[in-house]
Amino acid sequence: MRFLGKIYKVIFSRVFITAMLILLQVVWFLLIYSYFFQGYEYVRTTVSVLALLYCVYVLNSPKTQREYETIWIMVILLVPFFGVPFYMICGNQRQGKRYAKRVDDAKAKYSALHNQDMNILDEIYKCDSRIYATCKYLINEQRYPVYKNTKVTYLDSGEAQFEGLLQALKNAEHYIFMEYFMIERTSVWNRILEVLKEKAEEGVEVRLLYDDLGCITWLPKRYDRTINKLHKNIHCKKFNRVKPLFTMLTNNRDHRKMTIIDGYIAFTGGINLADRYINVNSPFGRWKDAGLRLEGEAVQNLTIMYLEMWESMKLGRSSRKIETLEEMKKISSYLPHFYHDMEFENDGYVQPYGDEPFDNIPLSENTYLELINQAEKYLYVFTPYLVPSTSMMDALKIAAKRGVDVRIVTPHVPDKKVIFRITRSNYGKLMKAGVKIYEYTPGFIHSKCMLCDNDKAVVGTVNLDYRSLFLHFEDAVLLYRCEAVEELRKDMMRTFKESKLQTEEDISRNFFGRILDAFLIFFAPIV
Repeated sequence: MRFLGKIYKVIFSRVFITAMLILLQVVWFLLIYSYFFQGYEYVRTTVSVLALLYCVYVLNSPKTQREYETIWIMVILLVPFFGVPFYMICGNQRQGKRYAKRVDDAKAKYSALHNQDMNILDEIYKCDSRIYATCKYLINEQRYPVYKNTKVTYLDSGEAQFEGLLQALKNAEHYIFMEYFMIERTSVWNRILEVLKEKAEEGVEVRLLYDDLGCITWLPKRYDRTINKLHKNIHCKKFNRVKPLFTMLTNNRDHRKMTIIDGYIAFTGGINLADRYINVNSPFGRWKDAGLRLEGEAVQNLTIMYLEMWESMKLGRSSRKIETLEEMKKISSYLPHFYHDMEFENDGYVQPYGDEPFDNIPLSENTYLELINQAEKYLYVFTPYLVPSTSMMDALKIAAKRGVDVRIVTPHVPDKKVIFRITRSNYGKLMKAGVKIYEYTPGFIHSKCMLCDNDKAVVGTVNLDYRSLFLHFEDAVLLYRCEAVEELRKDMMRTFKESKLQTEEDISRNFFGRILDAFLIFFAPIV
C-alpha cells in the first residue's frame, strides 16, 4: 500500500501533470511537423527560408553570447519547423513583451527614489579610481546608488542567516517584505510563517513573493491563496505562474532571495527557505552557503527592487509615475530613515543592485568581469555551477596569466549531475592557464561570492552560469572597504582548507568521457 501511495502521489503531483501536458503538446507538434514536411514540398521550402531569416534575427539578439546564438542557430537549421518555436519558448531573450513593459513601467515609477550622493563617489574616486568606475557603471546602467552609513554583516552559513533572520522578523514593527526563489514547507518555513502570522496580528504589513517554478515541487498550486487567507495584513504573490503549456516566460525566473524589514534591515544571498539550507536533512552532504545582513541606508536599493517587482505583478493598468500624494507618502514610509531617525553605523561603501532579463544589459556578468579585470593580487570565487561564458572564461584565464592568484571553489557533491559534469569539464582550460580549482569535499557549496584583493567583493544570488547571468531576475551587493569583506576572506581561507585542490589526475577522462564533455560544453548555454 505504501508503494501504491507513492505512485499515486507522483502521478497527481504538479510536476508530473505539468510535464505530461507539455509532452502531449510536443507530440502533437511533431505529428503536425511530420504530416506537412512529408506531404508538402513547398511547405518545407517556405519553412526553411523563414528559419534562415529567423537565424539572422537570433544573431542580432541583444544580451546574447555568441556561443548561445550558435547552438540555437544549429537547432533552428536542423529542425526548422520545431526549432523556431522551441527557440521562442526556451531561448529567446526578447520574449514576454507585455510583462517586460510592466517591469519597465515599474522601474520608471520608482526611478525618482534613486539619488546618488556625489560626495560618496568623490571619496571612492580618491581611494581607487578603478572601483569608482565600477560603481559608476552600476549607477549609469540601472541607477543603483552606492551608499555609506550601512553596517554589513557577512553570514557564512545558512544556519547563521536563519537565526539572524528569525530574530529580525520577531523584532519587526512596521513591515516585512520577502522574496524567494524556493520555499519548502518544512521546519524553516513553518517557524518563519508562525512569526509572520504573529506580526500580522500585531499590525505589521507582510508581503511575500515566491517563484512558482522554483517552488513547483514544494508548494501546492494555490499556495498563494492559502497565504492570503491567513490574515488581512498578509499579502502573497507568485511570480510567473506555472502553466501546463509552452509559455514565452517559462525561461525567466525570479531567482532573488531577500527579506526587508522596516526599511533599514535586509538579508540577501544564496539562502532559500528550506531545511537543507541549514543542514537539516540535506541530501548533498554539508550544505555551504553565504549571505549578508544589511542595516542602514543601502537597504533602500533592495526595497525599491522589491517594490518594482511587486508593482510589475499588479493586474490592470501599469503606471510610470507616482500618481497621488497619498501614494508618495506610502512609498516614503518604506525608506530607511522613516522609522529610524538616528544615524546609521558607517562601514565602508555598499551598493546593492539587481539584474533582470528584459533590459538587454548583462549587468551581473559585467560586474563580475569588472572585478576580475581589476584584480591585482588575488581573486577568489565561490560558485555552485561553473558554466561561464567565453568572455568570462577568457577574463579568468587572463587574470591568472598576469599573475593574479585565481581560486574557484565548486561542489564535490552535486545537486544536478549534468550541470556538475559540465562544471568539471571546464576545469581543464582554466587549470592550464593557472587557475586553481577546489572542490568542497564536505558536500555542496551554494554560495555565490567573488572576492577581489583585500577590499572588494560581490555577494548575492548570481551563479556563474548562463541562466543566472542572462535569463533570471537576480540581486547582489557590491562591497568596498567593508568589514564584511575581511570576514568573507577568512571564510574563504577556511573553505580552501576543507576543500580538495584539483589536479590533472582528478580531471582526466577516457576517450568517451572527453567526447561526452565536449558535447555537454557545446550545449551548456542552453542547459
